[in-house]
Order: sequence, then C-alpha cells, then structure tokens
Amino acid sequence: MGFDNAHAVKPRKRGKYKGRIVAYDHMHKPAADKGMAYAFSSAQQLIEDFFNEVNRILKEVSK
Repeated sequence: MGFDNAHAVKPRKRGKYKGRIVAYDHMHKPAADKGMAYAFSSAQQLIEDFFNEVNRILKEVSK
C-alpha cells in the first residue's frame, strides 16, 4: 500500500470512451495495483490517511 504522485495512472474505462492518462495524486492497494485517485489536501491529512489505511490493513491481516 502506498500513496504517490510520481507517475501517471491509466484512467478507469467508463463505457466505450476512455480518458487520457494524466498524472495525479493516487494510492496503490496493494502495491501491484495500478492506482486509484487520492485527493491531496494537506501533508497532515496525507499522514492521517496513510496511517488510517495502515491500521485498516493490519486489522484485516490479523483476522
């Protein structure tokens, strides 16, 4: 799992038309995932979202 904006993410296809590839903030769940949009608002929120996701994954794995 990770958050980044280091590369473009291929847009999800909707209907018969597909958007162009645009670099934007996104997250990967799991690391092999191509990425899903993440709305960056502040460094503080990014840190909170990151640790919330880490805690969610740890709870899921420990079941």
